[in-house]
Amino acid sequence: MGVGQSKGMKSSEIKKLKKQTNLDKVEINSLYKEFSKIAPSGSVDRTKFQDALQALERHGLNEIANTPYSDRLFTLLDINEDGVVDFKEFISGFALLCKGSVEDKIKVSFNAYDKDGDGTISKDELAEMFKYAWMSGFKAMKSLSSEEITPQEIKEFCEQSAKAFADSVMEQMDTDGNGNFLSIDMKVF
Repeated sequence: MGVGQSKGMKSSEIKKLKKQTNLDKVEINSLYKEFSKIAPSGSVDRTKFQDALQALERHGLNEIANTPYSDRLFTLLDINEDGVVDFKEFISGFALLCKGSVEDKIKVSFNAYDKDGDGTISKDELAEMFKYAWMSGFKAMKSLSSEEITPQEIKEFCEQSAKAFADSVMEQMDTDGNGNFLSIDMKVF
């Protein structure tokens, strides 16, 4: 798309992105300016992607930078698998997360949990995601608390809790008893 090539986007590019993303001209231009600051070359690698996510947070995306999901999201957005996310990939992902249908959001969430890409979510994949989510929450709570909690205690608690929660969720979602569930099962949950 040539982010680093000019100061603004061509009208034809904006129209095309409006059609593809359901974002309006103001949103596209605003995101383009933010992305251009972070990626003057026109794309971001995994490291710079964290900065790009923080910019998205300023535009309404829930906090996702510096979480296990951010690395997985990078992989999902890097459609052409060239190791970088360009503006078109970036804005398409933003639009999907913020303005996509419930079904689209479920699909992205499912793919984020399905780390091995086999089309199912195993109990281990589910437990790992819960663990990281809870560890992030507990670390934030720890910073607000005067109690002394060690990182190891947080990790152990989160691992145990995540496994128990994953067991409970899997009981409800694994309709065929094979230890995994499919994207369609997520809609029911």
